[in-house]
Amino acid sequence: MTRATRDDGTVRYSARAEVSWRVAEQAVWYRGVLRGFVETMGPAAPGTITVDRDTVSVEDGRAGAGRWRHLEVRAVQAASRSLQLSLPGDRLVQLRFLGDSPRRWEILMRRLISDAYEGAGRGRVVEFQPRITTG
Repeated sequence: MTRATRDDGTVRYSARAEVSWRVAEQAVWYRGVLRGFVETMGPAAPGTITVDRDTVSVEDGRAGAGRWRHLEVRAVQAASRSLQLSLPGDRLVQLRFLGDSPRRWEILMRRLISDAYEGAGRGRVVEFQPRITTG
């Protein structure tokens, strides 16, 4: 939050990233039990992710880009080189940061989402993936 919080107390932070959107997914079954899904990501395009106190936006010049309230983000998951956000409409975006840290973005997104949930009276977030859950 330190980097994202400005001198006047407002929150705003941006980073350049390679942006990929899920184009397909396949169920993973083991011994007749559904274990999860494997996503197929589409081609990456240069873009930007930006957050403020209430919203996250992803811009990459494609139709899937847009802006969502933190309360609309359904899951947050980081990997060693990327961050995935599950968004409304069963959309999934993967961001590979250029000159920034997926871990820093995971911490920032978790904090902003947690603050939004608590501010809306929806409880404390206890889990961010496979979906955001309150306790």
